[in-house]
Amino acid sequence: AGDIICREAISIEYGSIEMILRDISKVIARLVRIVVINNPIPVAQTGHSSINPRIKHQASELKIEDLELRQIYDRIRMVDGLDYPPAYIQLGRHRILLSNAELRGNTLSFT
Repeated sequence: AGDIICREAISIEYGSIEMILRDISKVIARLVRIVVINNPIPVAQTGHSSINPRIKHQASELKIEDLELRQIYDRIRMVDGLDYPPAYIQLGRHRILLSNAELRGNTLSFT
């Protein structure tokens, strides 16, 4: 919540969480430069603010029978990095770890 000094859209459609955060840091650097050089006039926000809590480590386990392909892709990449355990599928006593997800059309690949 609060006034908006400047902003820039960023896509989170593809890439791991680390790639997305790296892109966000580049945008932040550009925005800081704009603020320092141009001293823009703040604009009041409209609408409601929201808080999105950090996901829990339990989000790494995928119940693929309940998810569509795009949801599986998003769940793998949202924990692919930082301090989260990698996404996994539990098959009996075996755990299959999933990372480096790529979605091309209706094909999902990962390592």
